Amino acid sequence: GEETSSFVAQAFPAKSRITMSQAEQMAEAVNRAITPGAVFEYKGKQWKADASAVGSWTTISTEQQGDSFGLKASIDPSVAVPAVVKGADAVITSENMTVTFEVNGNDVLVHTQGSGNIPEVTNAVSALDSALYGEGGTAWNGGDAVSVSIEESDRPESLPFDQALELGIITEIGKYTTEFSTQEGTENRNHNIRLAADILNNGVVEANGGTWDFNDRSGNTNEAAGFWEAGSIIDGEYVDSVGGGICQVATTVFNAAYEAGLEIVERHNHSLYIASYPTGRDAAVDYPTMTLVWKNDLPSDIIMKTEYGEGSVTAKLYSVYTGYHVETETGEWQEGGKYGTRFEVDDSYGSSNYYRKTVGEDGQSITIVRTVTDDEGNPVRNDSFGSVYEPKDEVYVVGSAVDTSTLTSQRA
Repeated sequence: GEETSSFVAQAFPAKSRITMSQAEQMAEAVNRAITPGAVFEYKGKQWKADASAVGSWTTISTEQQGDSFGLKASIDPSVAVPAVVKGADAVITSENMTVTFEVNGNDVLVHTQGSGNIPEVTNAVSALDSALYGEGGTAWNGGDAVSVSIEESDRPESLPFDQALELGIITEIGKYTTEFSTQEGTENRNHNIRLAADILNNGVVEANGGTWDFNDRSGNTNEAAGFWEAGSIIDGEYVDSVGGGICQVATTVFNAAYEAGLEIVERHNHSLYIASYPTGRDAAVDYPTMTLVWKNDLPSDIIMKTEYGEGSVTAKLYSVYTGYHVETETGEWQEGGKYGTRFEVDDSYGSSNYYRKTVGEDGQSITIVRTVTDDEGNPVRNDSFGSVYEPKDEVYVVGSAVDTSTLTSQRA
């Protein structure tokens, strides 16, 4: 027969590893360290990170000290490095260096071309950590703002993606996240979103005119490709179709390219307005007739990385720093067509009964204007995106004996 076993677990009160006195002493030490801020010098220019910035880079961890435990403060390079790169303008600009990406499975190699050196931001952040929280540092002895010089080193010809990002050779030029429901009944749609994101991950767009086309990149999102039937919008109605949900990925990518200031070659709005997306900035795709296309007019390649969590999907674009700044002006909603009323007869429903299946909504339209400028305020592009949304019919499910003309007048 089957064997069974059991065990008994008992809980006992345990002493806290860290005392209140230790926590208070650490708080005082961190405040001493961050209050003066820090000054970074790069190519003769200075940038000061204030106490709030340095505090946001600081992390506290526990460490064993003999038979007891203590607290240790340090600078988190994953947070500090990109902030210093941006704040101190310690980046490789497209004028003196360009990059291309080589993808091999999940590995990405960055190749550099051109002349010039790279800023050693990681080393500068390490020096800041030592000056603040190292032996004899500001955290323990106080003092003025720590000054750190960002040195330069020779340009590596090839290096892994993460290292190129850490050194500031490449940076995130555009990013966008959209959220989706994970409640019961959304499993198929969420499967499609994640599958599409996986297919599009690590897509490279070549420099100087390369284009990114959703349908070309995704291929036919049919059952043969592993996509499932889920809710989508077809001819102004919400219906189930294979690949339902991929428009959420298209919308996410569109907004990442939009925020990066890149040229949008082709984009279509959904036939019905979706309030969960940014106003006038949704993107609909339908293989093979309707797609999303954007263009890379930069001197360096762009790589797109996609990722998803429990209820969100994110698109990130990486390249050499562009210096682009994006502003959006959202226009006023304009009235569109009026919604109509439709009836669907259901013989299985009570002959004289009815219920409202969908609420009617009038059509509407809106235009948004995007202005892209460079670091010096010079115009890069100014473009508008118009969206025209159709009215959504009010739909009633009625029994076979319902007088729809009488119902129509009553509802009116």
